[in-house]
Amino acid sequence: LDPEDPRSGLRAVGGRGQKIEVWNSLIERNTLHGIDLQEWLGQVEVHDSSIRANFRDGLRAGRMEKLVFEQVEVGRNLGVGISVDSALVELWTSDVLGNIGNALYVGPGSSGAIEMSHFGSGPGVVLDGVGPLVVRTTSFERAPVGLAVVDGAPVLEKNYFVGNATGLRIQGPT
Repeated sequence: LDPEDPRSGLRAVGGRGQKIEVWNSLIERNTLHGIDLQEWLGQVEVHDSSIRANFRDGLRAGRMEKLVFEQVEVGRNLGVGISVDSALVELWTSDVLGNIGNALYVGPGSSGAIEMSHFGSGPGVVLDGVGPLVVRTTSFERAPVGLAVVDGAPVLEKNYFVGNATGLRIQGPT
């Protein structure tokens, strides 16, 4: 917690080789991000928690070693639900619903797995320039574009695209 800048629920800086674990927590109604990891270099695990109704992004992360979400609800944030660049991402059995910005943005240099999760009721998921990434048994519902893949080649297996204007959009380099 940052007493100098209390706008984000949790803000971490530095931390290469270190790990933060968040369990059974509610991160709600912060005037900036729910969790701000733009300057964190270590690992973060969030389990059995809720990140909702923050005035910007639910979670924003830059280059970090690893981000794990398991049984996390991310919803009704006024920005992106989860935004991460250049990290190993493991997103398991989580619900990301009703955010004003994209449910999930995974940026260049990221890799990992997204499994058994649910995205919907707002702008969908964007995978932009990702490395090896598996998306399996995940549902994409009620979005203008359920899943947009930009300049990447993730493995998509047993996913559900329901009620989207466009279920899956794949774009390569121009």
